Amino acid sequence: MDNHQLSSTNNKFTLSQKNGILSAQTCRVIIRLTHSVLFKITMKHKVVQQEVGDIMGGKVIEFPEITAYHDGVTEGKIEAILNSIKGIMSNLGKTAEEAMDILNVPKEDYPKYKSML
Repeated sequence: MDNHQLSSTNNKFTLSQKNGILSAQTCRVIIRLTHSVLFKITMKHKVVQQEVGDIMGGKVIEFPEITAYHDGVTEGKIEAILNSIKGIMSNLGKTAEEAMDILNVPKEDYPKYKSML
């Protein structure tokens, strides 16, 4: 298992990974270097340069992997809240409303969670 760190010596970067996953710092370096290279390639083409800048700045492009990740995080939070509500109801004998109150679930979300129980 590789466990390298990102290092900068004499402007040379060693990209790191741990358990097959690039660190956030390594990803930032790759993005910045890519942006720099694309900027230099497109220097004579201002419209292309602007479009590349918009894409690299996150204004235009949306990756399915990122959307899927955020969807998964949202689903995970909902599942965790539902499991907590069910646990409080069964272990403490509370109603769904009392359990959501204990968990500080916003009142406007009560119907959503009640329909999922």
